[in-house]
Amino acid sequence: MCVLVGRDEAHGLSRLDRSRAGTFRVNEPGDTGPCSILELFRQIARQTKTPLGFESAPGCGLSSTRTLPGDAFRVLRARTAREAFDEVAGFTETFAWREKDGVAVIRPISAWGESDSVLNVRAEAFQLTNVSLEDALYRALDMTKPRLPYARTRASSSSGPFDVPMSVDFSGGTLWAALTAIVRAKGDAEWHVGYADGRTSILMSSFGRLGASATAFVPGYARK
Repeated sequence: MCVLVGRDEAHGLSRLDRSRAGTFRVNEPGDTGPCSILELFRQIARQTKTPLGFESAPGCGLSSTRTLPGDAFRVLRARTAREAFDEVAGFTETFAWREKDGVAVIRPISAWGESDSVLNVRAEAFQLTNVSLEDALYRALDMTKPRLPYARTRASSSSGPFDVPMSVDFSGGTLWAALTAIVRAKGDAEWHVGYADGRTSILMSSFGRLGASATAFVPGYARK
């Protein structure tokens, strides 16, 4: 495996295009609907250490599930992370994914072209040094134009004694691009946007430590 990865790195391949010596395994897709398919993408992300962004389908809230493939699993044909994400996306007609600076971003197919999605709101440029996921998330929301009102979680566990601060340099763009810049800077993290109970929920979390997370709620912004 070391020889294989070393050869791909020498060729300048993205992590998403590096060949994997072993196989990819995910939960059986027959048991996964639009509101739970995120876990299959998470399994690929964890196996390849790929930062992730995910926008839920309408009516689907945040998912806190963090499981490994169980007894009912499928071995994918894919040999690279890109092929694996393509294969998982093919299990549903709801989602499409794109690579953004090494981050796998999965959104409903219709959302990529929607101008009224909360994630397509403009976010101005910002630079942050030695901050937590929590700090970065709320700065991104503060930089939206028009500014999105939001409520923080009452007790955040975004930082702890073992969390390494990060720095973010975002040159401006959409809110989803700003969130993507944050998880790229963190390296082992994901953003997840859910839609339930008439509000938008935005979660930033670390793959390695479930306690390292921050959530914001944007009230009154319902997707059409």
